[in-house]
Amino acid sequence: MKKILILFLTIILFACETRKTNIQPKEGVWQARLEVKDHQILPFNFELYRTDDKSVSMKVLNGEETILVDEIYIEDDSILIKAPVFEGYISAKLINEQMIGKFVIESLD
Repeated sequence: MKKILILFLTIILFACETRKTNIQPKEGVWQARLEVKDHQILPFNFELYRTDDKSVSMKVLNGEETILVDEIYIEDDSILIKAPVFEGYISAKLINEQMIGKFVIESLD
């Protein structure tokens, strides 16, 4: 009886284990829309591409200008993008092939 109980508890422990899987954003051109002051929308395009199996980089496309972003961190369903030109960062969740989040500037509280 003890062996059955131990086996049962072991099965339950492994069945309840949560596996973390990183959801990867799709490569290619994306369009972002940031809500700025007075509820105005600021659209911009960016391109995501893989630099290796684990790393993703981004090009912000601003007319003739291209801003390279290589500080992108992905964990589970979350993505953090630190742009070198701007003092803030983008924090978002990857949901149904979209990124839904916010642009955070910590100095502005």
